[in-house]
Amino acid sequence: MRAFATDLVHVFLSLPFYSVCLLGGLSIAGFRGARGSPLRWWRYLLAIAAALYYVASAGAVANLLLAQFEAIYRVPALNEKGSSNATILVLTAGWPQMTAEGYRTRLGEDGIQRVTKGVEIWRRIGGKLLFSGAPTPDLSDSMAHEMARMAAGLGVPNDAILIEPRSRNTYENLVFSQKLMRDEGRHGGRVVMVVSAFQMPRAAAVARKLEMEVVPFPCDFQAIPHPGWQYWFPSNDGAQLFESVLHELIGLSAYWWRGWI
Repeated sequence: MRAFATDLVHVFLSLPFYSVCLLGGLSIAGFRGARGSPLRWWRYLLAIAAALYYVASAGAVANLLLAQFEAIYRVPALNEKGSSNATILVLTAGWPQMTAEGYRTRLGEDGIQRVTKGVEIWRRIGGKLLFSGAPTPDLSDSMAHEMARMAAGLGVPNDAILIEPRSRNTYENLVFSQKLMRDEGRHGGRVVMVVSAFQMPRAAAVARKLEMEVVPFPCDFQAIPHPGWQYWFPSNDGAQLFESVLHELIGLSAYWWRGWI
């Protein structure tokens, strides 16, 4: 009962829910209104806006799209303790936070899962852990350094960690990491690439474009196999999930346009 009440609160205290209701109500009033009324002129536009707002904020819609991305790559089976020339490439996730002392790096749930999965793979196959990307605006730190610090805290020795702190997007992650591996004499060894499952299609496409042979190892799966009734209502969480999906769709289009995939 408590979970049901919580779901009700999330639905009825959500701005998207009332926004869709308002747009839908105005559209219905326009269709039922007298000829020449202002709402009647805008009834089709209001109906389209209500439908689009619903699609963009109902969690079930975003969840379905997210599941399509996450189904492209499955978690591979890796042999225990492979070559010492193996590299586990972990693409960073997180954000810089401005404080009175300057920028500080912050890891979200996706970044934490990438680190823990990277460490788990390293314990299984050995080699090096390479964290790539996301410098702070003032270049004083990077998410790569923050994730490396977390890995060290989980027991990975410093001599097993490599850091590429300059890249600012997925394309640069792969380009700069490829150069670092060549400089370290690790080019040609097995590369296991760790990133959130719904971002893996774009990252793997960049790797193919660069003729970089990687073993895609997705983590941080977010799609729910059987979403409950509350996912069919507009909500803040649904809108946030749809934003993530839209970001990937735009990212794939932009990367294709620039010839990166």
